[in-house]
Amino acid sequence: PRYAPLVGLTSADLIFDDGCVKGVSVDIPTPTLTPTPNCDYTLSAFDFHNSHQQEIMVTNNDPWNDTKVTRILFNWTYTQQWGEDNGWSELHLDWMTWNGADAWGWGDAGSPDWGEDWLSWTDTSVDSPSSWQGPLQFNHGNAYALRFDFDGGPGGGSIPLAKGEDFGLIIDFEDGCQINQPAIHKGLVTWTPTATPLPSDTPTPTPTGTATNTPQPPTATPLPTNTGTPTETLKPSKTPKKSPTPTPSNTPPPTATPTTGFTPLSTSTPLPSATGTPAPTHTLIPATPTPNISPTPSDTPVTPDPIWFD
Repeated sequence: PRYAPLVGLTSADLIFDDGCVKGVSVDIPTPTLTPTPNCDYTLSAFDFHNSHQQEIMVTNNDPWNDTKVTRILFNWTYTQQWGEDNGWSELHLDWMTWNGADAWGWGDAGSPDWGEDWLSWTDTSVDSPSSWQGPLQFNHGNAYALRFDFDGGPGGGSIPLAKGEDFGLIIDFEDGCQINQPAIHKGLVTWTPTATPLPSDTPTPTPTGTATNTPQPPTATPLPTNTGTPTETLKPSKTPKKSPTPTPSNTPPPTATPTTGFTPLSTSTPLPSATGTPAPTHTLIPATPTPNISPTPSDTPVTPDPIWFD
Protein backbone atom coordinates (compact mmCIF):
# COMPACT_ATOMS: atom_id res chain seq x y z
CA PRO A 1 0.00 0.00 0.00
CA ARG A 2 1.04 3.58 -0.49
CA TYR A 3 2.94 5.08 2.39
CA ALA A 4 3.10 1.77 4.17
CA PRO A 5 5.31 2.00 7.23
CA LEU A 6 8.75 0.46 6.93
CA VAL A 7 9.61 -2.24 9.40
CA GLY A 8 12.51 -4.63 9.78
CA LEU A 9 15.84 -4.45 7.92
CA THR A 10 15.68 -1.78 5.21
CA SER A 11 18.42 -0.69 2.79
CA ALA A 12 18.64 2.35 0.50
CA ASP A 13 21.23 3.77 -1.92
CA LEU A 14 21.79 7.50 -1.88
CA ILE A 15 22.99 9.04 -5.17
CA PHE A 16 24.54 12.49 -5.07
CA ASP A 17 24.98 15.15 -7.78
CA ASP A 18 28.69 14.56 -8.00
CA GLY A 19 28.00 10.96 -8.96
CA CYS A 20 28.81 9.49 -5.61
CA VAL A 21 26.64 6.63 -4.32
CA LYS A 22 26.18 5.89 -0.69
CA GLY A 23 24.39 2.77 0.58
CA VAL A 24 22.44 2.98 3.84
CA SER A 25 20.91 0.07 5.84
CA VAL A 26 18.69 0.37 8.88
CA ASP A 27 16.69 -2.13 11.00
CA ILE A 28 13.32 -0.58 11.78
CA PRO A 29 11.63 -2.35 14.73
CA THR A 30 8.01 -3.42 14.50
CA PRO A 31 5.95 -0.93 16.49
CA THR A 32 4.13 -2.33 19.58
CA LEU A 33 0.46 -1.52 19.44
CA THR A 34 -1.07 -0.27 22.68
CA PRO A 35 -4.30 -2.25 23.23
CA THR A 36 -7.47 -0.25 23.62
CA PRO A 37 -8.84 -0.77 27.14
CA ASN A 38 -12.23 -2.42 27.27
CA CYS A 39 -13.04 -0.86 30.68
CA ASP A 40 -14.39 -4.18 31.93
CA TYR A 41 -13.95 -3.24 35.58
CA THR A 42 -16.45 -4.41 38.18
CA LEU A 43 -17.44 -3.96 41.82
CA SER A 44 -18.71 -6.56 44.26
CA ALA A 45 -21.29 -5.95 47.00
CA PHE A 46 -20.16 -4.28 50.22
CA ASP A 47 -19.09 -6.56 53.03
CA PHE A 48 -19.51 -5.11 56.54
CA HIS A 49 -17.03 -5.70 59.39
CA ASN A 50 -16.53 -4.79 63.03
CA SER A 51 -15.08 -1.42 64.08
CA HIS A 52 -17.43 0.28 61.57
CA GLN A 53 -15.47 -0.95 58.58
CA GLN A 54 -16.75 -2.09 55.20
CA GLU A 55 -15.03 -3.53 52.15
CA ILE A 56 -15.72 -3.86 48.44
CA MET A 57 -13.77 -5.80 45.78
CA VAL A 58 -12.67 -4.01 42.57
CA THR A 59 -11.79 -6.36 39.68
CA ASN A 60 -9.94 -5.71 36.39
CA ASN A 61 -11.48 -8.14 33.89
CA ASP A 62 -9.52 -6.74 30.92
CA PRO A 63 -7.35 -9.54 29.43
CA TRP A 64 -4.51 -7.17 28.41
CA ASN A 65 -4.66 -3.74 29.90
CA ASP A 66 -2.99 -2.74 33.16
CA THR A 67 -3.84 0.66 34.53
CA LYS A 68 -3.93 2.70 37.75
CA VAL A 69 -6.52 4.26 40.04
CA THR A 70 -6.24 8.04 39.98
CA ARG A 71 -9.23 9.13 42.08
CA ILE A 72 -11.88 7.74 44.44
CA LEU A 73 -15.18 9.43 45.31
CA PHE A 74 -17.16 7.82 48.11
CA ASN A 75 -20.81 8.71 48.80
CA TRP A 76 -21.75 8.00 52.43
CA THR A 77 -24.53 10.59 52.74
CA TYR A 78 -27.03 8.15 54.22
CA THR A 79 -24.62 7.18 57.01
CA GLN A 80 -23.90 10.83 57.80
CA GLN A 81 -27.62 11.64 58.06
CA TRP A 82 -28.24 8.52 60.12
CA GLY A 83 -25.54 9.61 62.60
CA GLU A 84 -27.02 13.09 62.96
CA ASP A 85 -30.56 11.79 63.47
CA ASN A 86 -29.57 9.13 65.98
CA GLY A 87 -27.21 11.09 68.23
CA TRP A 88 -23.91 10.24 66.50
CA SER A 89 -23.05 13.51 64.81
CA GLU A 90 -19.32 12.80 65.31
CA LEU A 91 -19.49 9.93 62.81
CA HIS A 92 -16.92 10.54 60.04
CA LEU A 93 -14.76 8.72 57.48
CA ASP A 94 -11.29 8.06 58.84
CA TRP A 95 -9.31 6.17 56.18
CA MET A 96 -9.20 3.99 53.04
CA THR A 97 -6.87 1.12 52.18
CA TRP A 98 -6.16 -0.47 48.78
CA ASN A 99 -5.42 -4.19 48.95
CA GLY A 100 -4.22 -3.73 52.54
CA ALA A 101 -1.95 -0.71 51.87
CA ASP A 102 -2.72 2.87 52.91
CA ALA A 103 -4.59 4.78 50.22
CA TRP A 104 -6.07 7.83 51.93
CA GLY A 105 -6.73 9.38 55.35
CA TRP A 106 -5.51 8.22 58.76
CA GLY A 107 -6.54 11.47 60.39
CA ASP A 108 -6.15 9.96 63.87
CA ALA A 109 -2.43 10.67 63.53
CA GLY A 110 -2.90 14.43 63.41
CA SER A 111 -5.20 17.22 62.35
CA PRO A 112 -8.14 16.75 59.97
CA ASP A 113 -5.95 18.20 57.23
CA TRP A 114 -3.84 15.06 57.44
CA GLY A 115 -6.71 12.91 56.45
CA GLU A 116 -10.31 12.32 57.44
CA ASP A 117 -13.62 13.66 56.23
CA TRP A 118 -16.62 14.82 58.21
CA LEU A 119 -18.95 15.52 55.31
CA SER A 120 -20.06 13.25 52.50
CA TRP A 121 -19.01 12.94 49.69
CA THR A 122 -15.34 12.10 50.24
CA ASP A 123 -13.15 12.98 47.23
CA THR A 124 -9.51 11.87 47.46
CA SER A 125 -8.45 14.70 45.13
CA VAL A 126 -10.22 17.37 47.21
CA ASP A 127 -10.60 16.16 50.80
CA SER A 128 -7.19 15.92 52.50
CA PRO A 129 -5.50 15.42 49.10
CA SER A 130 -2.07 15.32 50.72
CA SER A 131 -2.99 11.99 52.32
CA TRP A 132 -3.79 10.43 48.95
CA GLN A 133 -1.31 7.67 48.07
CA GLY A 134 -2.34 7.25 44.41
CA PRO A 135 -2.11 6.44 41.62
CA LEU A 136 -2.86 2.90 42.80
CA GLN A 137 -1.89 -0.13 40.72
CA PHE A 138 -4.73 -1.97 38.94
CA ASN A 139 -3.45 -4.87 36.81
CA HIS A 140 -5.51 -6.98 34.43
CA GLY A 141 -6.99 -10.20 35.80
CA ASN A 142 -6.67 -9.12 39.45
CA ALA A 143 -9.11 -8.11 42.20
CA TYR A 144 -8.30 -5.46 44.81
CA ALA A 145 -9.93 -4.89 48.20
CA LEU A 146 -10.97 -1.29 48.87
CA ARG A 147 -11.75 -0.85 52.59
CA PHE A 148 -13.29 2.14 54.40
CA ASP A 149 -13.18 2.91 58.12
CA PHE A 150 -15.57 5.14 60.07
CA ASP A 151 -14.95 6.62 63.51
CA GLY A 152 -17.36 8.14 66.02
CA GLY A 153 -20.08 5.52 65.64
CA PRO A 154 -21.89 3.44 68.28
CA GLY A 155 -20.32 0.29 69.67
CA GLY A 156 -17.64 -1.79 68.04
CA GLY A 157 -19.60 -3.58 65.35
CA SER A 158 -20.66 -2.44 61.92
CA ILE A 159 -22.78 0.66 61.33
CA PRO A 160 -26.32 -0.19 62.49
CA LEU A 161 -28.91 -0.74 59.78
CA ALA A 162 -26.42 0.02 56.98
CA LYS A 163 -26.76 -1.80 53.66
CA GLY A 164 -24.58 -1.85 50.55
CA GLU A 165 -27.14 0.10 48.55
CA ASP A 166 -26.76 3.03 50.97
CA PHE A 167 -23.30 3.84 49.57
CA GLY A 168 -22.22 5.21 46.21
CA LEU A 169 -18.74 4.81 44.68
CA ILE A 170 -16.93 6.33 41.68
CA ILE A 171 -13.39 5.28 40.69
CA ASP A 172 -11.40 6.98 37.91
CA PHE A 173 -8.59 5.15 36.10
CA GLU A 174 -5.52 6.31 34.27
CA ASP A 175 -6.69 4.80 30.95
CA GLY A 176 -9.81 6.99 30.94
CA CYS A 177 -12.20 4.31 32.23
CA GLN A 178 -14.50 4.88 35.17
CA ILE A 179 -16.63 2.79 37.53
CA ASN A 180 -19.79 4.47 38.79
CA GLN A 181 -22.08 2.73 41.27
CA PRO A 182 -24.73 5.14 42.63
CA ALA A 183 -26.29 4.95 46.07
CA ILE A 184 -29.98 4.21 46.42
CA HIS A 185 -31.36 6.96 48.63
CA LYS A 186 -34.14 6.01 51.01
CA GLY A 187 -35.84 7.33 54.09
CA LEU A 188 -33.86 7.21 57.30
CA VAL A 189 -34.66 4.59 59.88
CA THR A 190 -34.45 5.62 63.52
CA TRP A 191 -32.19 3.27 65.40
CA THR A 192 -33.14 2.33 68.97
CA PRO A 193 -29.98 1.34 70.84
CA THR A 194 -31.80 -0.14 73.82
CA ALA A 195 -32.72 -3.73 73.53
CA THR A 196 -36.32 -4.29 72.68
CA PRO A 197 -37.98 -5.77 75.75
CA LEU A 198 -38.60 -9.39 75.26
CA PRO A 199 -42.12 -10.56 75.82
CA SER A 200 -40.95 -12.15 79.09
CA ASP A 201 -40.26 -8.62 80.47
CA THR A 202 -43.81 -7.51 79.78
CA PRO A 203 -45.73 -7.90 83.01
CA THR A 204 -48.01 -10.79 82.57
CA PRO A 205 -51.44 -10.74 84.15
CA THR A 206 -51.61 -12.46 87.48
CA PRO A 207 -53.02 -15.83 86.92
CA THR A 208 -56.72 -15.93 87.51
CA GLY A 209 -57.80 -18.80 89.64
CA THR A 210 -56.95 -21.67 87.49
CA ALA A 211 -59.15 -24.53 86.87
CA THR A 212 -57.17 -26.53 89.38
CA ASN A 213 -58.58 -24.36 92.20
CA THR A 214 -62.10 -24.71 90.93
CA PRO A 215 -63.53 -28.01 91.97
CA GLN A 216 -63.56 -29.84 88.79
CA PRO A 217 -66.83 -31.26 87.85
CA PRO A 218 -67.13 -33.96 89.23
CA THR A 219 -63.91 -35.10 90.81
CA ALA A 220 -62.96 -38.50 89.80
CA THR A 221 -66.34 -39.86 88.94
CA PRO A 222 -66.75 -42.83 91.16
CA LEU A 223 -66.59 -45.81 89.05
CA PRO A 224 -69.58 -47.97 89.53
CA THR A 225 -68.80 -50.49 92.14
CA ASN A 226 -68.31 -53.80 90.70
CA THR A 227 -71.84 -54.66 90.13
CA GLY A 228 -72.24 -57.96 91.65
CA THR A 229 -71.82 -60.27 88.85
CA PRO A 230 -75.19 -61.77 88.65
CA THR A 231 -75.03 -65.02 90.30
CA GLU A 232 -75.70 -67.73 87.99
CA THR A 233 -79.36 -67.74 87.54
CA LEU A 234 -80.50 -70.97 88.86
CA LYS A 235 -81.37 -72.92 85.93
CA PRO A 236 -84.67 -74.39 86.50
CA SER A 237 -84.37 -77.90 87.42
CA LYS A 238 -85.01 -80.00 84.56
CA THR A 239 -88.58 -79.45 83.77
CA PRO A 240 -90.11 -82.75 84.23
CA LYS A 241 -90.98 -84.00 80.98
CA LYS A 242 -94.43 -85.09 80.86
CA SER A 243 -94.55 -88.74 80.77
CA PRO A 244 -95.92 -89.72 77.54
CA THR A 245 -99.58 -89.49 77.73
CA PRO A 246 -100.71 -92.98 77.60
CA THR A 247 -102.53 -93.53 74.49
CA PRO A 248 -105.80 -94.89 75.54
CA SER A 249 -106.40 -98.17 74.08
CA ASN A 250 -109.04 -98.22 71.60
CA THR A 251 -112.01 -98.57 73.77
CA PRO A 252 -114.16 -101.02 72.08
CA PRO A 253 -117.40 -99.38 71.61
CA PRO A 254 -120.05 -101.13 73.48
CA THR A 255 -121.88 -103.50 71.42
CA ALA A 256 -125.44 -102.73 71.16
CA THR A 257 -127.43 -104.98 73.28
CA PRO A 258 -129.90 -106.51 70.99
CA THR A 259 -133.28 -105.46 71.94
CA THR A 260 -136.03 -107.75 71.22
CA GLY A 261 -137.95 -106.51 68.39
CA PHE A 262 -135.29 -103.86 67.28
CA THR A 263 -132.77 -104.07 64.50
CA PRO A 264 -129.31 -103.51 65.99
CA LEU A 265 -127.05 -100.80 64.55
CA SER A 266 -123.81 -101.83 63.06
CA THR A 267 -120.91 -101.63 65.48
CA SER A 268 -118.40 -98.81 65.07
CA THR A 269 -115.36 -99.75 63.10
CA PRO A 270 -112.35 -99.18 65.41
CA LEU A 271 -109.94 -96.45 64.20
CA PRO A 272 -106.37 -97.46 63.51
CA SER A 273 -104.10 -97.10 66.53
CA ALA A 274 -101.35 -95.33 64.50
CA THR A 275 -102.15 -91.94 65.87
CA GLY A 276 -101.67 -91.19 69.48
CA THR A 277 -104.89 -89.29 69.76
CA PRO A 278 -107.69 -91.56 70.74
CA ALA A 279 -110.43 -91.58 68.20
CA PRO A 280 -113.66 -90.34 69.57
CA THR A 281 -116.02 -93.05 70.42
CA HIS A 282 -119.07 -93.16 68.34
CA THR A 283 -122.17 -92.64 70.35
CA LEU A 284 -124.71 -95.20 69.38
CA ILE A 285 -127.78 -93.61 68.12
CA PRO A 286 -130.57 -95.71 69.40
CA ALA A 287 -133.18 -96.77 67.00
CA THR A 288 -136.49 -95.22 67.32
CA PRO A 289 -138.10 -95.76 69.62
CA THR A 290 -135.34 -95.34 72.15
CA PRO A 291 -135.27 -98.09 74.64
CA ASN A 292 -135.45 -97.21 78.27
CA ILE A 293 -132.20 -98.98 78.91
CA SER A 294 -129.11 -97.12 77.61
CA PRO A 295 -126.02 -99.10 76.96
CA THR A 296 -123.48 -98.61 79.75
CA PRO A 297 -120.02 -97.77 78.36
CA SER A 298 -117.10 -99.71 79.59
CA ASP A 299 -114.79 -98.04 82.11
CA THR A 300 -112.69 -95.36 80.37
CA PRO A 301 -109.13 -95.46 81.68
CA VAL A 302 -108.22 -92.37 83.73
CA THR A 303 -105.08 -90.52 82.66
CA PRO A 304 -102.63 -90.69 85.57
CA ASP A 305 -101.12 -87.53 87.06
CA PRO A 306 -97.71 -86.65 85.58
CA ILE A 307 -94.70 -87.75 87.54
CA TRP A 308 -92.08 -84.87 88.04
CA PHE A 309 -88.43 -85.82 87.91
CA ASP A 310 -85.74 -83.94 89.74
